[in-house]
Amino acid sequence: MGEAPAVQRHPPTRAHAIDAGQAITVEYVAASGKQTVRTLSRLALDPPYLEAWCHLREAERVFPLSRIHSIMPE
Repeated sequence: MGEAPAVQRHPPTRAHAIDAGQAITVEYVAASGKQTVRTLSRLALDPPYLEAWCHLREAERVFPLSRIHSIMPE
């Protein structure tokens, strides 16, 4: 018999991070077109938005999901 395939570890998805209470880092494009990298915690998904504590701004913020270009685990 062949070997079992290696288990690949993937970064947590948005839903997993929300369920697990994990912080995430996102690449976000503001309405002005400026791209920033932000660390977010206390996540609440309310499509089409992600509500979160933004560590860059030190405040609660609402992020349109369409402007989040990538998600990385913190």
